Amino acid sequence: MTTIIDGSAGITFPAGGNPQAAPSSVIQTVNTTTPTTGFIAQTASTSMVSTGFSVTITPKFANSKILLTVGSNGQTSATGVVYYTIYRNSTNLVTGSGISMITSLRNSNGVNGGSVVMSFVDSPTTTSATTYTVYFCVDSGITGYFGYAPNAASNQASTFIAQEISA
Repeated sequence: MTTIIDGSAGITFPAGGNPQAAPSSVIQTVNTTTPTTGFIAQTASTSMVSTGFSVTITPKFANSKILLTVGSNGQTSATGVVYYTIYRNSTNLVTGSGISMITSLRNSNGVNGGSVVMSFVDSPTTTSATTYTVYFCVDSGITGYFGYAPNAASNQASTFIAQEISA
């Protein structure tokens, strides 16, 4: 297999060549991080609503995969469940309630809380800017928090990472 480098025309790759990177290589990484005291969102909605926490990536290749990783904390106002998911633009990437949840765990303050950790691999099939946003909803009768736990001894930074992975 021959690769041609021409000073005026650039690089020419043979048919079937992979000019982007070896398969499964990271092409680029984009991230959003909040400060440790950063409040992000709360809701009492039983339908998915945006937290406003998002990351935008512009894939270099249409056949790339995007590895999404979210790390944050959350809480409920009472026993119940908060459901979290990731949307690509206006499309929920996961069917059903969500891909991560805080279940009815009780801490010493009598409030439900814990870590919100999500990971998902998307195939957006585009080279246009693509925005991923965390959405959430709750069981009826409770309030859910994302990126902030009102009764926690300390809050951690929230991070949203998008990595373009070569096909």
